Amino acid sequence: MWQIIQLLSERMYGLMEKNRYLQTANMTQKIARHLITLGQQARPVGQEKSTIQFKMSQQEFAELLHVSRQTLNKQLQYFIQQRIVEWNYSQIRIIDMQRLKQLSQF
Repeated sequence: MWQIIQLLSERMYGLMEKNRYLQTANMTQKIARHLITLGQQARPVGQEKSTIQFKMSQQEFAELLHVSRQTLNKQLQYFIQQRIVEWNYSQIRIIDMQRLKQLSQF
């Protein structure tokens, strides 16, 4: 019984933290956090390669963030200019995961 309560408590805490982040993070932080999550999901188990590629259009990514594609594109230009990511057509390539992690923090 105690384990169930502990598990529920951890999940609730995680959801509260996610909600707090979504309410207070700026667009750059949100984009960075979503790219990190997508990159971790796309990486094969055991791969520690710094460059991660996955397919997603800007429109699909904008819909995940609940913003227009134009708004997302303006923000992504910073990531591209800083050589953090490359975005070619429907393919995202994360070049600098460490920098993304820095940008995602408050």
